[in-house]
Amino acid sequence: TARRAEKELPVRLLERLHAEGIPSDSRRWTEVLHAAGINIRHMHRVAALASDTIAQAIHQEGIARSVKWMLRQRLWQQKPWAAVGQRAADGIHSSAERIAARTVVALFNQVLGASHEHERFWAEELLPETIRRFGFPAASLERHRVNPCALLLAMEHHCGVKFEV
Repeated sequence: TARRAEKELPVRLLERLHAEGIPSDSRRWTEVLHAAGINIRHMHRVAALASDTIAQAIHQEGIARSVKWMLRQRLWQQKPWAAVGQRAADGIHSSAERIAARTVVALFNQVLGASHEHERFWAEELLPETIRRFGFPAASLERHRVNPCALLLAMEHHCGVKFEV
């Protein structure tokens, strides 16, 4: 029923989180939400009832998942996997892996960068996408509320990439 999905399941999940602690990574968030019977697209229902700390972690998870969808869209538009062998791109030969890597790095820089251009990207593209996908209030997704290191780890997980340092 709608009441169960909107109130009962989130409350039970929050009780569990208070007892066991906040999940430490994106994989664990997925497990905890699914184990509680909550579809990922309904994370906003949990966040609306949660403490600031838990809500912040859920919002960050939503942002990372939105980045995943944005990356998929960009890769799909470029179709780097459709190239056979090498192809010319920007006057040089690039493999599909190189095109995909450049796309990942560019998107991660847009999300985590600190310039006015990056702030505009956040406000005009990332926030609307996250709000559309998960129904979070815009104020809860402001950049100063997000831990960039934790967001990077969540983005790596959801996008299936790992940066070496």
